[in-house]
Amino acid sequence: MRHFPVYELYFFDFDGVIIDSVNIKTQAFAKLFEKYGQGVVEKVIKYHEINCGVSRFDKFEYYYKHLLKKEISIAEQKELSVQFSKIVFDKLCASEEILGATGFLRQIRSRDGKAFLVSASPIEELKKILSYKKLDKYFVEVFGAPQKKDEIICQIISAQNVLVSDCVMFGDAENDYMSAKKNGIDFIAINPMNIEYFQRMRIPIFNNFKEYMDDIIK
Repeated sequence: MRHFPVYELYFFDFDGVIIDSVNIKTQAFAKLFEKYGQGVVEKVIKYHEINCGVSRFDKFEYYYKHLLKKEISIAEQKELSVQFSKIVFDKLCASEEILGATGFLRQIRSRDGKAFLVSASPIEELKKILSYKKLDKYFVEVFGAPQKKDEIICQIISAQNVLVSDCVMFGDAENDYMSAKKNGIDFIAINPMNIEYFQRMRIPIFNNFKEYMDDIIK
């Protein structure tokens, strides 16, 4: 795998990669489903933590079908998403960045690289948080739900007319890795919850971007 100065396109997940927000969303899912009992809440949390890169809408559908044993309508999904946003928005705006994230984004921009944000969060919510935290200026473009990550990456690579070998994705979840793998691009795990999975896949793992930058300039 080639290191930072060589890539042309940089793809980033958001939650847990750019900002330290995974626990905030874990608590929000628990809050939404607490009325169904502790047993359901524990399963909700476990599924969320294993599938951090999956959109909340897909998670709602899974929770209803597999845990509550009932169908969920589009209207119900939207209402749950609104409730979820109300719980997390202010906390996300106040959250800390993953160490070194902003500095790394500045480095990319200073070297004429292009950074793209590819998240499972709803796009409008994502843009508001980025604007509040003054991070939007570092990204050429921002993408979120309902678009799928692997499809977004494919479209960007094609539109930018670059080789897949000139692209890399930074993520923290299996879904992020699979999105990169489907497109044949390099992947680096940042602050992953399921470290064992990435170790089995022999993926480079770093706790934060400072650690990554320190490693590549040794």
